[in-house]
Amino acid sequence: QKAILLGLGLQRKSVDELRQHLGLEMQQVLSLFNKCMRKISNCLRGLEEAIAEKEMKSSASTGIRKSEEIKKTMQPVAMPLDKELADGGRKAIKELRKKQESSILDDIDIKQYAIKGSEDEWKQATSKGRDGIPARVAIKSGVVEKKKKKGKKRKNGSVDGKKKMKKKKKLKS
Repeated sequence: QKAILLGLGLQRKSVDELRQHLGLEMQQVLSLFNKCMRKISNCLRGLEEAIAEKEMKSSASTGIRKSEEIKKTMQPVAMPLDKELADGGRKAIKELRKKQESSILDDIDIKQYAIKGSEDEWKQATSKGRDGIPARVAIKSGVVEKKKKKGKKRKNGSVDGKKKMKKKKKLKS
């Protein structure tokens, strides 16, 4: 095994050259090399484990001391976790509702519901009627509704729209 390690590692010979030099079969050379590598690997792993074990023993005692010191300074919780979560949830819901209510009022455009008309128009509209009570109140809103046009008239007098389409259909058939 030593000869195989030296030949492959230091002398940089190929496995075929070592086979000829040692007078062994290819499989024997490879199996001896494999056994040697396992021994080396196990030895190195053992050293790492021994070092880690020493570190754990020394650091474990300091870790235990630190945890004991922390235990002395710890205090029990004043309120159970379930109650604390429930209280926090209720507070959060209250805050959300307040924000929603205020934002709803802010988002509404109240100007669209404003009653139009000047002071003189209101006096004039409310003064009429029997016993000072008007039968109905009408104030001009100032909004003019646009009427829809069915078709545009051209200079030659024809009308665009449905009538023109009907004429085209008749001409095609």
